[in-house]
Amino acid sequence: MIYLKYNKVFFICDYCADYGGNFLASFNFLANRLLSRGVRVYFVFPKEAQGKNWEIDLSKFNVIYCSFDNTNIVNVVSHHLNNDDYAIIHLNFLSSLILTKFKKIIGDHVKYVFHQHMAVNFGLKQVIKGTVLRLCAPKKVAYIGVSPEVYRDVKREVGKRKSYLVLNAIDVKRLKLLPNTDSSDVLIFGTAFMRKGVDLAIKAIQNTILAKKCKLLVVTHDEKKARQLIQEQYGGLPKFVKLLPPVQNVEELYQKTFLFLSPSRLEAFGYAAVEASYSGDQVIISDIPGQNILSAIPGVRTVPSENVQQLRLEIIEAYKHRRDSYEDINAKARKYIDNHFSLEHWTDSILRIYDSL
Repeated sequence: MIYLKYNKVFFICDYCADYGGNFLASFNFLANRLLSRGVRVYFVFPKEAQGKNWEIDLSKFNVIYCSFDNTNIVNVVSHHLNNDDYAIIHLNFLSSLILTKFKKIIGDHVKYVFHQHMAVNFGLKQVIKGTVLRLCAPKKVAYIGVSPEVYRDVKREVGKRKSYLVLNAIDVKRLKLLPNTDSSDVLIFGTAFMRKGVDLAIKAIQNTILAKKCKLLVVTHDEKKARQLIQEQYGGLPKFVKLLPPVQNVEELYQKTFLFLSPSRLEAFGYAAVEASYSGDQVIISDIPGQNILSAIPGVRTVPSENVQQLRLEIIEAYKHRRDSYEDINAKARKYIDNHFSLEHWTDSILRIYDSL
């Protein structure tokens, strides 16, 4: 059966990460739902992504790898469109200005979704871009923000009528909820070293009793760069800091630690903080737009942005209580996450947007 409103959906994803993570898990779930409707699904990735050993199996869909300049992306999609197709083109991790290229080459008979995944510092550039989009983008476009903060900026850029808020989802099946070890280690994800506040975490632990009792596990895709940044700031790698590469089975990281830190300076959402909470870790996040929505998860604690002293106090408090029973609070956290950040809920929200176009 062909779903009459659209028969093809293209996911255009400028995505080359080593692991599929929650991003690909979400779109794989959505793609399977579309397939059950009789919709033909295409994933379009940069050619650099070919050969990535993603844990997400996309083999049942049409997967295309190509050069990711705007003109070529549009031409690739155009090649797979027929005159009688009713298609949706869903754009991820691209500049929204590519929509003007789609309008020029493909036109308005196709519907578009632009997904804003990253936080932006709204300014003159966004004002100009919004003006260009209002004048030159296709008529039927839905713009999605992944958190209230990102949604606010999307509305400011393109107007409320075409803007939607859809909170990110996590794939809880990736989290096996293994029994917690008796750990004294602290976890932080730090590929974007300064944005993620790794320097703040190091300062919070340095010169305290925690430096002798804890290891700060810094997970990064670029260990060489992280080591260089730390050496420049501290004259060497502190003994309590351990650099680690990402792993495919992310739950292993959460189960090796009692505490997850996200003292970020800028965030659109915060996948890892949600995962860590679901896995049973204590979680401390900075109270910044985009991420502060996660403070509603039972047990997640916040500290003011760039407040090292408060971060230190919260880490010490978490360490003192690391062996306490958290069964009740963990159960409440998982229930909240299931109700607000599930793949099912996310997919239903996206499909409602598709159906409204």
